[in-house]
Amino acid sequence: MASSTKPRACQRLTNLTTGSNCCVWNMFLNHRISVSICILLMASLTLKEVQAAATGTILQTADPSCTTNRSGTPSCNFDKGTCTYTSYAENNRNLKWIRTTDNPIPRDWQPSQNSASGSYMTLGTTIPGNPPPPPHTKALLSTAISKGVSAICLEFHYSTSNAPHNIRVWSQADPGYTSRDTDVLLWEMKDVNTSSQWRTAYVSTCLWDRLYIAFESEFINTVGGVGIDYISITRSIRGDCLTTTAAIPTTTKVIPKTTAAITTTRTTTYIHITTKIPTKATTPTTTLLTADPSCTTNGTGTPSCNFDKGTCTYISYAENNSNLKWIRAQDHPILHDWQPAKNAASGSYMTLGTTIPGNPPPLPHTKALLSTAISKDVSAICIEFHYSTSNAPRSIRVWSQADPGYTSRDTDVLLWEMKDVNTSSQWRTAYVSTCLWDRHYIAFESEYIDTNAGVGIDYISITRSNRGDCLKTTNTPS
Repeated sequence: MASSTKPRACQRLTNLTTGSNCCVWNMFLNHRISVSICILLMASLTLKEVQAAATGTILQTADPSCTTNRSGTPSCNFDKGTCTYTSYAENNRNLKWIRTTDNPIPRDWQPSQNSASGSYMTLGTTIPGNPPPPPHTKALLSTAISKGVSAICLEFHYSTSNAPHNIRVWSQADPGYTSRDTDVLLWEMKDVNTSSQWRTAYVSTCLWDRLYIAFESEFINTVGGVGIDYISITRSIRGDCLTTTAAIPTTTKVIPKTTAAITTTRTTTYIHITTKIPTKATTPTTTLLTADPSCTTNGTGTPSCNFDKGTCTYISYAENNSNLKWIRAQDHPILHDWQPAKNAASGSYMTLGTTIPGNPPPLPHTKALLSTAISKDVSAICIEFHYSTSNAPRSIRVWSQADPGYTSRDTDVLLWEMKDVNTSSQWRTAYVSTCLWDRHYIAFESEYIDTNAGVGIDYISITRSNRGDCLKTTNTPS
C-alpha cells in the first residue's frame, strides 16, 4: 500500500529530482539561465513565478519529495489574470474572489528581489452596489489538478487587514460547495490578523484522489479584508501517495500527514501518562475530531502539559549548546498564559530565555527545541498546542525525531511550520494530525531574536490517532 523507503525528510537538496519543465540545478547555478529556459518550457507561467521557483527552496529543503515539476499543477501570481482559478460563493451569495492591486491590502506580495507591483485576489461583491453578503459568508478560489498527480507541494501568500479572518485550503472531488461531505481539509488558520503584512504558508500533501485545490476565506465586513497571492503548486514524489484510494482513511474528512497548520477547537480530556491535566484542559471545543475522526481522546504514552506546575516530561535542547533554553514564564514576554475561554485562572507557559542570567545572550536566530518522548507503540498522533509572539516575527516548527536535540537532524521529519509569526502577544491555536514514521520524540522549535522579542508555547495536548495508513512505521515521505 505504501512505499517502504526510509524517511529522508529535511535532508540535503541533492535528493530533488529534475522536473519535466526545467532543471532545478540550472535554477540554483544561474538564475538568468534558469529563467530563460523555464520561460520557453513553461508557457503557462509568468516571469515572476519562475523567479519564485528559482528562489523558493524552503519547502524542498524541509521535504525533498517536493520537486520543481509544475506540469498539471496550476500556479498563478494573478498579475495578468486569474489563470485557471475560479471563484465559488457559499449559497450563491453576492460574493466572489476578485483581482485587486491596492485595496484592502496596500500592495500585492512580491519576491524579495522584485520591486515591481501587481495584483492579488481578495473577496468582493459580485454586483457592486448590491447589499453585501451576511458576515462570515464564505467563498472558494478553486483550480483543477491533473489526474496524474497524486501529491503536491503548495506555497501561497496571505494577508489580512482591519479584522481577523479564517483561511483554509481544501482538496475537493468537485469544485465549489457541492461536495462538502468528501472535501479534505489540508490547512487552516483561525483568527488570522497580519495587519496588511504578507505571510507565507507551505503545505506538502497527498491529494487523496481529489483533483481540485481550493482556498477559502469569509467576508467579515466592508472594512476588513483578506488577500491571497502568488500560489505555486508543484508535484511531489511522495511514495505513500501513489495508491490514492488505498491510502485514504475510511472517514471522509481527514487531515493528511502534512506540514499543515490546523487551527480549530475541540472538547476532550487530555491525559499526561496516568495523570489528568487540570480541568483547565477540558475546554468545550470540537473540530479536530470532526475534521479527522481518527483522532481519539486516548492520551496514554503521549505526554501533554499545560506548564502551570512544571515542565512535565518536556526538555529543552539548544542549538550548538548555546546560552539558550525553554523556560517557564507567567507574564513576560507574553502578558499571560493561554487559557480556555471559560477559565479565569492564570498560569505559566514556555518561552525562550538564557541558560545563565547575566551571561551574554545568544546570537540572533539561535534555535532551541522543546522535546518529549512518545511511547514506542504509538504510530500516529493528534497535536493541539498554543503559541504567541511579541515585538518581532519568528518561525515556529514541530518535528518528529529519532533522537532528541540537535544530534539527529538528518533524520528529523518536519510536521508543521509557520514563518514570520507575529501575533502581537495574542494566543493562537494550531492542530496537527500526523504519522510518526517510527520516530518517537516530538519537538517544538523556535529561535531567539533579541531581548525585547518573545515567543510562547503553552498547553500542549497530544493524543493517539487510529489512522490506518500510519500502522506501517516505514510508510514515510520518500
